[in-house]
Amino acid sequence: MQYRYFIMLSLLILLTNPVYSDSTNTPNWTEMGKSALYEGKYNESLMYFDNAIQEGRDLFAAYNNKGVTLLRLGRCAESISSFKAALQEDPQKSNVFLNLALAQKCSGDRTEAYESIYQGLNSTPDHAGLLLVRSIMEREDGIYQEALNSINLSIAIEPENPELYLEKSNTLYMSDDFPGSYEAILMASNLSPNNTQIFFNKGVIEEQLQQYRDAINSYDQVLSFDPNHVKALFNRASIYWIHNRFKESLHDFTRVVEIDPSFSEAWYYRGLSEKNLGLFNESTESFQKAVMLDPGNQEYRAYADHYESLPSKQQRRPIPIPIIAPIIGVMAGLNLYSKRRNLLKSNN
Repeated sequence: MQYRYFIMLSLLILLTNPVYSDSTNTPNWTEMGKSALYEGKYNESLMYFDNAIQEGRDLFAAYNNKGVTLLRLGRCAESISSFKAALQEDPQKSNVFLNLALAQKCSGDRTEAYESIYQGLNSTPDHAGLLLVRSIMEREDGIYQEALNSINLSIAIEPENPELYLEKSNTLYMSDDFPGSYEAILMASNLSPNNTQIFFNKGVIEEQLQQYRDAINSYDQVLSFDPNHVKALFNRASIYWIHNRFKESLHDFTRVVEIDPSFSEAWYYRGLSEKNLGLFNESTESFQKAVMLDPGNQEYRAYADHYESLPSKQQRRPIPIPIIAPIIGVMAGLNLYSKRRNLLKSNN
């Protein structure tokens, strides 16, 4: 599901050390290419796979793994031809249909991606990965019941896979079934107790259910894995802020802007926290920074202008806080950033 979406780029032959294919010491290009791929040397691995293809050796593995390499490089459209060539060598390999569907989805060919998933499932009906990708695409297309049907089929095949419950939780969240989403994320967290993304989403759902203490605990867990997780810091700070725990919110918002100085909303809420602690000079600087980063935001500008215009720290008085709508609660999963929840209440 930053959100880590685990792309199922199947390497169909297990990695071994580079070897020579016969007594004449002819290089085994496919094995050398896989070794380079595992080491992240993508351009080098492409060269090896191309050598194998030119010599007509291990064509199925060479084409498939060349496609995987191109996907890793973000060259989605180019990878499609490699996966299709692999299927010419062995049209029954469902993992290649999965890779092909991912490449087509990545390049915007959603209709073709659905067709590849259909063909793969026609060959292997119990392929959990193909069902998962179909569920993701159905959720992205807003057909949530179909997405749930697909992910439930996948879970029936692999009931111990936490990623499947994470995706089920995402789908239920998007369809506004927050209790169901929470039940699924709890299952995912039990199966994978050290997964940063699962615990981040768990915190988001707990906020939606107004279980703020639990949400703080979930964000604490995320930050124990990744102390610089900006969204977890921001969301935890926002919970502190709405509960008038301004020293703690100031600490977390400050950490956010230290990690990501371009985060305008964090500067704004840092200023609000400083204002509520009577740190008016400091709050002016924070508001001004927010305005500099987002000059069109009239709310930021109103605060900056108000506090900047006052002549001294002693004469400054707070102005009422308007209803605000930060990005707290955004689920960072599978590019779900467009589903924004307004969890931060006004603090009048």
